[in-house]
Amino acid sequence: MAALAFSSPFAFNRLKLIEMTTIKPTKEEQELKLLQFEQQAIPIMSRLMPLAMEKTRNNRADAEDLIQETFAKAFRYWHTFEQGTNLFGWLKKILHNTNINRGMKEAKHQQV
Repeated sequence: MAALAFSSPFAFNRLKLIEMTTIKPTKEEQELKLLQFEQQAIPIMSRLMPLAMEKTRNNRADAEDLIQETFAKAFRYWHTFEQGTNLFGWLKKILHNTNINRGMKEAKHQQV
């Protein structure tokens, strides 16, 4: 096992900072995140479905996939959502960006 050698105290502080930021959330924090997400975001799913249908040109299966991917991203980044702000707008933006990324990915695969 190699020993770590630090050239300056700053390097040690940076390593310590990295370790501190990678601490896993506690079980209570994870349960709170899930509860908040279920209570706030899931009820909005039905309002986003018409937008997903529009973006996928009324293809139900693609719209459902888009919604699922949107909510997976929203849950992953729930900690970045500022409580008390426009949740529908936040989810709508994630849906929009996800649709763009999916289109770019599909176009890239069709070129090859």
